[in-house]
Amino acid sequence: MDKKVLLIVLLLIVIAVLVLVNRRPKVKVDNTPQEPQNEIEVEVAKEHETIKIKVNNQELDLELEKNSAVEAFMEKLKEKDVVVDAHDYHNFEKVGSLGFSLPRDDKNLTTQPGDIVLYQGNQVCIFYNSNTYDYTKLGRVKNVNLKEIFGDGDVTLIFTYVNNDETLYD
Repeated sequence: MDKKVLLIVLLLIVIAVLVLVNRRPKVKVDNTPQEPQNEIEVEVAKEHETIKIKVNNQELDLELEKNSAVEAFMEKLKEKDVVVDAHDYHNFEKVGSLGFSLPRDDKNLTTQPGDIVLYQGNQVCIFYNSNTYDYTKLGRVKNVNLKEIFGDGDVTLIFTYVNNDETLYD
């Protein structure tokens, strides 16, 4: 009888161990070689990249959003400046065609003076008053009265890619 009890106890222990082993989460191992990436270097490099707008002989600094539209726009600007003939629209923005499309991530936004947005994927709008509509936000002009700079009527906006990294090593 003692042998039967001992055999049952051993059998129960083996069953318990098997149940516990099968309860552990499965870990999927990916042995695909990965390109090493230094995220710190990538972020530092992007901190020094920006876009400037020249309008009526004034250069405007931008605070850029982090999205695919801005990244695609910067890639275009690395090739050459983008010139946009912008016209006044309903006394709250200047709007003009980019001549190409950018990725869209439209959200319903209430813009503020200084906001720069992508409209319908191929037009850029710079607000000097507010409006609510579906846009992809590109950025914001820093500390400037746009209505004074724009004046009345049409304006030419020259978008330029700037890499300030070069000035760090002079």
